[in-house]
Amino acid sequence: MAVSLRYSVKNVQDWTASDTSQWLSNLGPNYTELQQTFLDEGIDGKVLVQLTEMDIADLVPSKIQRKKLLVEIQNLRPHALQPENPYPPQGLYLEPGSGRNIQPEVSETSQQVVQYALASMEKEQSPSVQEVLKKHDFILFHVSRYRSTRVVWMYYELKQRYPDMPDLYIHEFDQTEFRSNKDPKFLRLNPNGKVPLLVDNRNGRKIKMWDSVAICFYLVNQFDVENQLFLEDPRVQTLCYQFSFYVSGTVDNLTATSSPIQRVLHSYSGDDSSQVLQRRFWEEVAGGEFEKLLQAANGPYLFGKTLSFLDVVFGCNAFWMSRYKRNWLVDGPFLMLQHYFEHLLTNNENFRKSFKIDEKPGNNQVVSKL
Repeated sequence: MAVSLRYSVKNVQDWTASDTSQWLSNLGPNYTELQQTFLDEGIDGKVLVQLTEMDIADLVPSKIQRKKLLVEIQNLRPHALQPENPYPPQGLYLEPGSGRNIQPEVSETSQQVVQYALASMEKEQSPSVQEVLKKHDFILFHVSRYRSTRVVWMYYELKQRYPDMPDLYIHEFDQTEFRSNKDPKFLRLNPNGKVPLLVDNRNGRKIKMWDSVAICFYLVNQFDVENQLFLEDPRVQTLCYQFSFYVSGTVDNLTATSSPIQRVLHSYSGDDSSQVLQRRFWEEVAGGEFEKLLQAANGPYLFGKTLSFLDVVFGCNAFWMSRYKRNWLVDGPFLMLQHYFEHLLTNNENFRKSFKIDEKPGNNQVVSKL
């Protein structure tokens, strides 16, 4: 009788993010919805076996799914490589929950070949925060697709309109390590331990800022001298202030995958009802306000035919809803918001560049039914 292996024959420590995604799918149909989140976070085998209860609470909405994942990850850990044996025999098959382990023998010569190959492929160590600060005076500390992406997009829009504005050095942290391994210098600059963090030391300014919306306001105040993004119409400016702070204080927390008090959150006691209430609030309260803006402006943007400051601020939430809260935008009641997101996705190169939609296979598979 043929035996069907449930996923890649490989040691856990050697799993890629795609292998981890396949492992999730083998846990059951309810776990396939988590695959894209784990891929986006770059969770490979090394990271998977180190995930804590707090990490999983940031990634997985369902309390039951969190419990099962913790058990399955615990079952994987005995099969992960120990630090004193970093070069494994080739071929390991693990079945979720079974503890089954098959390792063919490998000669010492083969081990040495593997060791040499892996050592030669080792990534160059990224510079420390202190080294970045010494070398650059206008810096954004960023993690791909985190809220700092809002600042990246705003910078790209400004740079496109004002090519002579100063270059912003974007220092991107490794998303697989950022949650659990933060540079002490970074924490001194931003005690929240989150991105974005903007440092502007040009001409002795000595400015440091966090909160993505606050940084976006700072950038347009500095560089949008012709009001090409922060439009001159007083009514539009008033709405920009109102809705931008609404996004920062309310909507961002509806679409977040991490807690605003992450640094002191050692356990997570929330339950699935919080997710239900968040979606209900979006559909019954928050989403309708943005739909009204589109209706009044007659699109395709929130204030008509021109991309504005608020489109960058809120457009990021549209991406996060499509990616991390999939059904919220695709199956929600707001048809104009669905078209709005589709327009950003297909027509705004800076949007796609900021979210790295075209950089690797799978990233452009943003959920849309339009």
